[in-house]
Amino acid sequence: ILEMGGTCDDVINSRAPIKIEFNGKVIFTGKAPYPDYRWAVKEFPLGMEKLEPGSYTLKITNTGNGPLNNVPWLGVAFCRIKPSGKTLDVNFKCDKEIPVRGKFAKVNGKIEKGVLRFGSDGTGIQMPADMITGSEGAVALRFKIEAPAENAKFSLPLLYLRPSSLASLFFNISGRKVPELSAGFYHPVNKKGKTFSVKTGLEFGKEYHAAAIWKDGKFQIYLDGKLLGEGDIPVKTVKFNDLFIGSFKDKWLHSFNKWSDSCLISELRVWNLAPAITEIFP
Repeated sequence: ILEMGGTCDDVINSRAPIKIEFNGKVIFTGKAPYPDYRWAVKEFPLGMEKLEPGSYTLKITNTGNGPLNNVPWLGVAFCRIKPSGKTLDVNFKCDKEIPVRGKFAKVNGKIEKGVLRFGSDGTGIQMPADMITGSEGAVALRFKIEAPAENAKFSLPLLYLRPSSLASLFFNISGRKVPELSAGFYHPVNKKGKTFSVKTGLEFGKEYHAAAIWKDGKFQIYLDGKLLGEGDIPVKTVKFNDLFIGSFKDKWLHSFNKWSDSCLISELRVWNLAPAITEIFP
């Protein structure tokens, strides 16, 4: 990844439009994701699993004009290349658009008090996953379920990681009177992989921390630091194309069961290297 320390100018809400290129490849373009007149460190995935010895070129360009024809500036303190498993860290406190793959992934649903509320509006987030996941990695999210206003059947995709096949790594909310969490890495045709469920159900209003880790042909599902189960990955090569929060539709599967806005997510993290369990659940 490219790790860069920077700050935007002191003109409120005038983000510098920038383009970041690494060896001629655009890794980010858009409004600089830095605060006004305050330093911060941001990470930009390079989309490379290995960096060979040699010479490389990093180019940062200011691409536009701002108010009164002045170009909003971006101050850069440092740039460094380093290996990192974590490629995405969203807390939804202020992120209405998520910078990923050089673009912004739109966040649907309602953001309020630091959480993303979704359900009735369909997909909460859809983003390309090929540059934030790898042949090994992990995904983690904090969520809670509120009691719906009406007696609804719980049937909602919470998170899906989709490769270019029928296989899926998923977290679902299901059940009738009591919501339950089901999760797994499963292929519905060749019947490989496993699905795990929280048999006791989930409590309304309680925050849960769920995670999945995959590496060397195996995967594990955790809830609040406890291992729910593990199994074999149902595909030879793990290469995810899309990440969905909420209902989704692609060329293989669709799940547009609109539900009441009772699902809330406060944090989403993704790694492209399998982290230690203590990094996910400190």
